[in-house]
Amino acid sequence: MKIKRMIAMLVAVVTVASMLPVMSLSTSAADIPGDWDTFRGGDTYEETDDPTYAPAGGYTYTDEGFVMIGADYANTTPFNTVQSKEKQAIKEGMYMEFRIDEYSYSGEDGSADNWICLTVWNGQAPVPGNTNYGAGWLCLIRDNGTVGGPVSLESHNTVAYEEGVNAGAFKALGTTSTPAGVPLDDQGREIYTFEITHDGTNYTISVNGTAVAGSAELTAHLDGLDPNGEFYIGVTMMTNVKGGKAAMSILKYGTDKDSATTPVGSDSKEPEENPNQPPAPIADPSTVEVNKPCIVYDSDTVSKPAEIGQMNITPKGDGSFHIQMTETNAYIRMKTKTTESYSAQDFPVMAFLLRDCWASGGTIWYFSGDVMSANGSYHTTWSAFEGEVYGPDEEYSLVVIDLTDMWAEGRINGFRLDFNGLDADSREFDMCYAAHFRSEEEAYAYNTAYMLEKGIITDAQTGEETTAADTEPQDSEPIDTAGDGDASTEASTVAGTTDSGHVDGSGDEQEKGCASVVVGASAILMAACAVFVLRKKQ
Repeated sequence: MKIKRMIAMLVAVVTVASMLPVMSLSTSAADIPGDWDTFRGGDTYEETDDPTYAPAGGYTYTDEGFVMIGADYANTTPFNTVQSKEKQAIKEGMYMEFRIDEYSYSGEDGSADNWICLTVWNGQAPVPGNTNYGAGWLCLIRDNGTVGGPVSLESHNTVAYEEGVNAGAFKALGTTSTPAGVPLDDQGREIYTFEITHDGTNYTISVNGTAVAGSAELTAHLDGLDPNGEFYIGVTMMTNVKGGKAAMSILKYGTDKDSATTPVGSDSKEPEENPNQPPAPIADPSTVEVNKPCIVYDSDTVSKPAEIGQMNITPKGDGSFHIQMTETNAYIRMKTKTTESYSAQDFPVMAFLLRDCWASGGTIWYFSGDVMSANGSYHTTWSAFEGEVYGPDEEYSLVVIDLTDMWAEGRINGFRLDFNGLDADSREFDMCYAAHFRSEEEAYAYNTAYMLEKGIITDAQTGEETTAADTEPQDSEPIDTAGDGDASTEASTVAGTTDSGHVDGSGDEQEKGCASVVVGASAILMAACAVFVLRKKQ
């Protein structure tokens, strides 16, 4: 009996041992890479010094499909993309059903900007609202403040795309309203369908059964980018709620509704760690010298802006940025770093100095408190008008805006400056600096000191060169490029850092960048906005 028992045990051991390689191979064969990935707002594959970028979410596959794992968005706002790893042959048809698992819609007071963006793109990790990352079509889904209610579908093409270069502006194809509300599952989560069909001539793109606007122009644009119809498919979630949530799941995917199946895969990814540290406590305003800004943004303190749109921007070596707009409208966004915190109530005045800028005006969006990007009502218009110029190509425009009655309370987080109305011959100019001040008087005093230090004016000229002319307020439409990102793309993006009260004291006139002359006239676009054009007499 003992011998039989030993023989049986030996046979069992040999049997198990013989199965081990087979089991190992079987496990390896079960590793199935999925078709989807998660990306943060922009510059996805590069490290960034932006202290408030939105970390990418993670993902896993379950019996429900591709499930995004939301990241920790403390001290920032969500901005994340789920996108196909490979291009999809959309002329064969495309059908996606996805669910919004977590999403901070409009915030506690209902004013926070938010959108879900669908993309058909020729590059990976697009940044809706920012044209530097490829080209294609996008659709912003905006709700009316009610979860499960009707939504608006804003259809856009990119234009003027050149490989590896700024893609140009977005062209609105139209806005379509869905006639019915968004379906909810048994847990109250929104369900969307995203469908593309091609009839041999034209594309039709539909969201929850409603076709988006501009199908003929959309078809021509997509055919021009790729006549074979091969594009990356993506969904981006952006909400301007600080510390908000954003996560989704893809439940079905295929060439049409009948053939769509649950996405499968065994790969996964953990959410990125959140590098965003709590900002420093609000500083005592008395620690900032008289006639100095609490924060100044120039190319000595900001290596790159947090975000740009429809422009190329380069530092000139004298503290100024040279801006070359690629379209009629453009914007630049700056952010403060978390080691510096000042109150919007203590420093309510914004000022920026431009050289040779012939813009008809624009919009300034200002961020403070829980507002981290271009959002809702936190904006106003600005204008700088052409005046007589003394000396060749020598014009400086100092724009001073008092936001005392408009700026939200709390910490200063940054601003976005939009430029409107430059024609093809007037799209190059310089931005010397932008800064936050206690008062208009201190902004003017700082600028005088700046020009003296740069050698633009002399002591004899101070006090007699500045004039201001009031005009009736004029309206300037803000540019809605959603980005704010910002994306957002909080997007999103390589960001700048700032140093408190910094001025380049070299006194050198390296091609004078923003260092040239004074005299002139200016205008006020709003009661709170004063624009000064400074010029030099011969």
